[in-house]
Amino acid sequence: MAADRPDEGLRRRHELHLLQRQHLQVTGVADVESFDEKEIVLRTEMGGLLIQGAGMHIAELNVESGLLLVKGEVQQLQYLGEGSAQKGRNLLKRLFR
Repeated sequence: MAADRPDEGLRRRHELHLLQRQHLQVTGVADVESFDEKEIVLRTEMGGLLIQGAGMHIAELNVESGLLLVKGEVQQLQYLGEGSAQKGRNLLKRLFR
């Protein structure tokens, strides 16, 4: 069935590709929980992922294929564990500190 839908393989497979700390490609993305220029919190097939940096923006997001492209300075990548992306960070909580 993967041959019928080429994006199906990207959905199940989780990979990170970082080039020069400026271009990040993530596959296996299920959802983006929150984002701003300093922090992106997402849920992947392998659990929560926190991306921290400076001047970051989402260049492309396709949750059907599970592909995320980020441009900007990536300073830190941290896995949060299964289901902890939403618990770990919440954009509204951070806005009203």
